[in-house]
Amino acid sequence: MRRLTVFRDGQRLEIDLYDVFFGTGDISLQVRDGDRLLVPLIGPTVAVAGDVVRPAIYELPANQIKRADQEIAVAEVLQLAGGSLRPRGYSIDRNRIGNDGYQNFTSTSATDRVAAGDLYQVYPQRQVHLGRVQLLGHVRQPGYKPLSAAPTISALLKGGDALKMAPYSLFAIVETIDDLSQQLVYKPVDLGPILAGTEDVVLRDQDSLLILGPHELDYLSSEAVRSAVLAPQSVTPDQCDAVVSLARRARQADSERLAAAARSVFIVEEDRQQQEQQQQQQQQQLQQGQQTQLGAVGQNGSRNQDNSAVQRASDFSSDEIVSASELARLAAQAAQCNEFFDERPEILPLAIEYAVVMMGAVRQPGLYPIAGSASLRDLVAASGGLSLSADPEQIEISSIRNRELAALGATERRYVDLRSASLASIDVTPGSTIRFASQQATMEAGTVLLSGEFKRPGVYTIKRGETLLQVMTRAGGLTDQAYPFGSVFTRMRVKQEQQEGFRRTARELNNALALAMLRENISGDALTAANSLVNSFATVEAAGRVVVEADPQILRQNPERDLVLETGDSIFIPKRPNFVLTAGDLLNPGALQFRSGKSIEDYLDEAGGFQETADKNRVFIVFPNGVAQPVSLSRWSRNTSMVPPGSTIVVPKDVNPLETLNIVREISDVLSNLAVSAASIAVISR
Repeated sequence: MRRLTVFRDGQRLEIDLYDVFFGTGDISLQVRDGDRLLVPLIGPTVAVAGDVVRPAIYELPANQIKRADQEIAVAEVLQLAGGSLRPRGYSIDRNRIGNDGYQNFTSTSATDRVAAGDLYQVYPQRQVHLGRVQLLGHVRQPGYKPLSAAPTISALLKGGDALKMAPYSLFAIVETIDDLSQQLVYKPVDLGPILAGTEDVVLRDQDSLLILGPHELDYLSSEAVRSAVLAPQSVTPDQCDAVVSLARRARQADSERLAAAARSVFIVEEDRQQQEQQQQQQQQQLQQGQQTQLGAVGQNGSRNQDNSAVQRASDFSSDEIVSASELARLAAQAAQCNEFFDERPEILPLAIEYAVVMMGAVRQPGLYPIAGSASLRDLVAASGGLSLSADPEQIEISSIRNRELAALGATERRYVDLRSASLASIDVTPGSTIRFASQQATMEAGTVLLSGEFKRPGVYTIKRGETLLQVMTRAGGLTDQAYPFGSVFTRMRVKQEQQEGFRRTARELNNALALAMLRENISGDALTAANSLVNSFATVEAAGRVVVEADPQILRQNPERDLVLETGDSIFIPKRPNFVLTAGDLLNPGALQFRSGKSIEDYLDEAGGFQETADKNRVFIVFPNGVAQPVSLSRWSRNTSMVPPGSTIVVPKDVNPLETLNIVREISDVLSNLAVSAASIAVISR
């Protein structure tokens, strides 16, 4: 581009296009008809990189290769590149290939001469910024500010105008450089007195002020942080930088420094579930090689395992109960990172070290770091305030009397009564644990359901300790057609226990089947029948029924039989029935008309009598209130027991075909329970 040649009318004109590009020459030549243009190959070049306006590769002037005394200087090459970005304080390094082929790096000046193939690197002599401070975090305009304009924290914050809404003022951090070690040092600062104008902190050159906001506070009590402290071995390197760094510190037995995170959650060891898993593994080993016969046996033993002592939640709270396996799952799960802590991972353990644990009846329990002594009023405000159930008579504060004696367990515990003291008068130090007790609620958290023959059926709230008779009285009592002897009372807690019993029975039967297969020669038909029975136990739904007395007159005469209600209880009072149910191994089981004076044998005869597979020695009756009673049938004397309306007579199946499985005892013990449940479900469905 520096030796473009134009042939016109027998004349030769040379043009340097760099003059055109940079406007250094008067080029007014216009292309005419018949002109010929010759563009030669590129000539010698030099490269300019670094802090210049136009870093690029530039072609040297044409006369440079003709006359050595016309070689251009480095300053002229810098002019081609637009000059240095800095008017002063920069250096120029040259990379020149010698005759031996080696690259020689030397420092050069602007007056040195340029050779073809040179590479010039322009860079500042010192990468040091002086006279500035930095504002980061929960602020409106983060970045560097002149130290002359912000010599103190109050000036940097502009009286609070530089902060976003809802900053956390109890704990800010000044990042500074120690004069002796030249290492970064993080100093906690309380912004409250500074914003109030009673105190101030002088800033130094290169200091940074970091402000925490609501997102940072939430992150301190997040699943990722708690998991890193309580289960550091589960943290993987691909998680957030702050979490990985925190887990590394936790593995280094820095337990006292991170104790605040451990004091705010309760870990439940799942020994029972581990035992069940071991049993399933043993069972699978026994089943190897028998899959074609056993089929689905062993697959239901682990279904719907539920640990009622473990409450699973999306976020941790100060009173949360969490299982060890759930904690490990949360640690391994990819969590959303916090940019504030990821940029400076050292801040996260520092904030936990200075944190106060707010527990109990506050709206946002969790970790709240404080720079020094803080009033309880400020901490309560930061945690969203006290809940309506908070007990003002007893606030428990556990704190370290002397931080130097923390390793010796020098902890004091005091109790505060807000009736005689104000929140503002109570000082709290870093590392303290504050628990706000809840008043015992007079009302239960849930409701109960009254249905059927009540004068005012429906859903009712209940007080603690309220009884069945009291709620029935609130419902207006029973109608004239009510049949209290046939009341169906169900309770959620009982249903869960019954359901767990069914699953436990299914697991026991699975184990018995597996052992029997190894010991005995079992037919396929017997195995199929037993497998079907096991599956029924694993899938049957428990009724949760409790036998209660629901007759108001009897309850008034015998108050000790009056049941105290719980949340989720349900009672159904049916109309007086006019039939008796028969179920089981009968020729025609079903509903038979009730007639006073009829005996059990009469109803069995009306149902067609026994089938050949019936177990006549284990007949029982389920009364309308849920009570089951065996029936003694003899060919020499008739059973004259009265059968109230709504009863169910059950005839079980003979279990002799399963004797070859050596599990008759296990199956026989639970057959009656299954039959009672079936009868109860039948009564409830009416």
